[in-house]
Amino acid sequence: MFDEYIDTLDYLKELHENGYMNQDFPVTSKPDQQALLKNGTAGMYVGSMGDVVSL
Repeated sequence: MFDEYIDTLDYLKELHENGYMNQDFPVTSKPDQQALLKNGTAGMYVGSMGDVVSL
C-alpha cells in the first residue's frame, strides 16, 4: 500500500467516527442516497457519470 492510500482511509475513518457522514452509508441504497442529495440532506453523492441524468 502507498502511504497516501492509508492517509485517505484514515481521513474517511475520521469523517465517519465524527459523524460527518451518514453512519449507515454502507447499507444505504442508491435511490436513497440520491434522494438524500436531492432533498438537501446530503452534501455529496459519489456515483458515476450514468447518474448525472437522474440527478
